[in-house]
Amino acid sequence: GRLSSVMEIKTRSGNFTQHQAEATLGSLSAKISTGGPLIKNRLSYSLGYRRSYLDQTLKIAGRDLPYYFQDINLKLTSRINNTQTLSFTAYKGNDVLQATDEELPNNSDLLNAGTNFSNNAFALNWKYANKNFTAQQTVHYTRYKYAVDGSFAGNNLHLGSGIADLGYKVRAEYTKGKN
Repeated sequence: GRLSSVMEIKTRSGNFTQHQAEATLGSLSAKISTGGPLIKNRLSYSLGYRRSYLDQTLKIAGRDLPYYFQDINLKLTSRINNTQTLSFTAYKGNDVLQATDEELPNNSDLLNAGTNFSNNAFALNWKYANKNFTAQQTVHYTRYKYAVDGSFAGNNLHLGSGIADLGYKVRAEYTKGKN
């Protein structure tokens, strides 16, 4: 059998008239986002960054958790005219686990192991909309990859895999006007 999933993620455009910023501190992660006009009423941006910090908190307490995640996303939106918009979206995320056993007496026996999962996504979207007709075209690229690395007593191991997808989607909708 085969197991897969498809997710549709919608990102918000930045404000076209004023700059905004927001920061959130949660129990496991922190995030910051900002957005606003690059060209008032014509071009906006939205930018966000998130990172877990439990690894840093435990390090202060003398404990070690060699795991963290982080991601960043960006959206640029241009109002071409009253009926057309063009937007570019980018996303990059990482999950990192890195373990080292520095307690071993001989450095040649040092255990070093880690894993890294990463996701990247990019999309360019054009949209046309008037009273009765909407059309949208999207070109997208996604990539997922992971790597597992390790070394012990001079022996090294690297395992990795990934998948990438390039796609194009067109959608059009006509709604007959009221009589």
